[in-house]
Amino acid sequence: MSEFEGNVRVTKLTVGASSCLLGEAVRYDGGHKANSHIMGTLAEYFEFRSFCPEIDIGMGVPRTPIRLARRASHVIRCIATDAAATDYTDALRACADGQRNWHENLCGYIFKKDSPSCGMAGVKVSGGVGPEFDGIGMYADKTMQNFPSLPCEEEDSLADTALRENFIQRVRAMGRWHALHERGISLRSLREFHSRHLGILMRHDRGGCEQLEKILTKTSEDLLPENARNYLIQFMTVLKNRRAGEFPG
Repeated sequence: MSEFEGNVRVTKLTVGASSCLLGEAVRYDGGHKANSHIMGTLAEYFEFRSFCPEIDIGMGVPRTPIRLARRASHVIRCIATDAAATDYTDALRACADGQRNWHENLCGYIFKKDSPSCGMAGVKVSGGVGPEFDGIGMYADKTMQNFPSLPCEEEDSLADTALRENFIQRVRAMGRWHALHERGISLRSLREFHSRHLGILMRHDRGGCEQLEKILTKTSEDLLPENARNYLIQFMTVLKNRRAGEFPG
């Protein structure tokens, strides 16, 4: 999607988002979790691609809620709250694989916190002596495994100004990476990309920046595809690292 500011065309970068966070009534109870920081502040920067994996795999609205449960083997599964035999784990993970064709073009993703399908971390898991909060939503987990360099956050993080600005920074960097690939990546263009970002990378993490330099040094034309992927993963790791005074403790 493009719009105009004065005489300059501005293309909004595409970010995936859990549908409920965009005000869509897709939750198990027929409600939503519209988020003002996403629909307000971030909508000025990004175009959102709405998606709900639970709806995609055929669960209706309203529906029986789901939960994460730890089996005797310590494997975590996603099941219906009223029927332990009704297991959605494989369907939700397959759903993530089925979206790869548009996931690969995203510049970021915003997931619903605490969701058994979409939570990034700390999701409640039952099945032990008491509940634990060490789960990851099945769809979110597979998506992040498929695209380890994709900037991802949960909605609560975006309420913090510093974390929100860092997310915007990473999404914009991913947008430049996509543009680099569209033009055709080469050793020269990869090194130019690195030089363009060198200052900000050094402010985030000097040690991590040295690792990026090592990847570039070892990269040749025949190793370019693999090393470019490794470079991007490390690049995004560096951008997410804390700068002194930037993030809360």
